[in-house]
Amino acid sequence: MRLALAQINTTVGDIAGNEARILSAYREGVSAGAELVLFPELALTGYPPRDLLLRPSFIDANLDALGRLAAQTGAVGMLVGYVGRNPARPGRDLTNAAALLAN
Repeated sequence: MRLALAQINTTVGDIAGNEARILSAYREGVSAGAELVLFPELALTGYPPRDLLLRPSFIDANLDALGRLAAQTGAVGMLVGYVGRNPARPGRDLTNAAALLAN
C-alpha cells in the first residue's frame, strides 16, 4: 500500500483554511499515486483547539467541513483528524476522532 503523509501546517480555529489545506494535500497525494492520504491529529480544527471546543458552532463547522471533505474524496482514502460528538454515556461530550473517508 502506498501512503502519503500530509504534514500540513494547520491554524487553530481556521476550519475553512485547514479544510482547503487538507483538500490540496489530498489531491497532491492522489496525483503522486497514494492509496491513502493521512493527516495529523485534529487537522480540521488545528491543534490544540482548547476553549474553542466550548462553542457548539465551532463543533458544527468542523463537522460540516468533514462532510464536504467526504464529498470530495474518490477511491483514494483520506484519514483526517476532527472533533466528534459522543452520544454515548458515560464519557465526555466530545471526542478526538479520526475519519476514514473514501468515495
